[in-house]
Amino acid sequence: MFTQSNFGVVTKMGIWLMPEPPGYKPFMITYQKEEDLEAIFEVTRALKVNQIIPNAAVAVDLLWEASAKTTRRHYYDGKGPLPPSIRAKIAADHDLGMWNYYGALYGPPPVIENNWKVVEDALMSIPGAKVHFDRKNDPAWDYRVRLMRGEPNMTEFSIMNWIGGGGHINFSPISAPSGSEALAQYKLIKQRCNDHGFDYIGEFLVGWRDMHHILMIMYDRADETMRKSAYDLFGLLVDEAAEAGFGEYRTHLAFMDQIARTYKHNDGALWDLHHRLKDVLDPNGILSPGKQGIWPKAMRTTA
Repeated sequence: MFTQSNFGVVTKMGIWLMPEPPGYKPFMITYQKEEDLEAIFEVTRALKVNQIIPNAAVAVDLLWEASAKTTRRHYYDGKGPLPPSIRAKIAADHDLGMWNYYGALYGPPPVIENNWKVVEDALMSIPGAKVHFDRKNDPAWDYRVRLMRGEPNMTEFSIMNWIGGGGHINFSPISAPSGSEALAQYKLIKQRCNDHGFDYIGEFLVGWRDMHHILMIMYDRADETMRKSAYDLFGLLVDEAAEAGFGEYRTHLAFMDQIARTYKHNDGALWDLHHRLKDVLDPNGILSPGKQGIWPKAMRTTA
């Protein structure tokens, strides 16, 4: 209620630090077909619930991964989404899959090796899977290895160069770590991206019992038509994803009210509670009015 709302002001924060483990085994597995996504997360759910893979396991799509090494214009200067033949060439040139899965194991080396046998049996059971423990001169691999070790870095920001112009909007629905739900989201969102002239660029990650789907709608900020298409696409995705049962968990300020309205279960009981709290804790609407779609009473009728 309070960590991501506008009911109060954070005055103290604690951070859990992870001691350096005695062993660390990062890995990457490439998968050749888009439809493999369902099997990937059916397998991942059991590995995560049992904490065999302790970090946030992530499946990164082809173009997100390729953006660390190349740009769209290097392969294609046409309008609309990349043709399948171009996607296949990018995958071949950079030894990538349609999905590229990252995870890591930590702890005493004997424990890591035992757990790896479980992970290998599960994730390599999908036809066409190929495992990597090292990738020479690959900035995307280097980035993930450092990140999973707990070293933040800016390599992933190279995704801004995929189109150029620096514009992007994140669409990020959340759901249970279900393979069928991952594939359903992917098919719906990819089709809507293509309908609006955009490539699908996204990743799925599982924290524990939750699956986050992060779509990057990339556009050139100097292109007015492209900006409008990105805005329209995002608004459509909010409503269609909600209708399918997938709720957005983070967003740009411009879409907070629209997304808030999708959380309407039980005649809007959640918002009745939010408003009652807001009226008691911040009756004058001083703290971030409108953030997360929560407005003070005086502004509620015009929000």
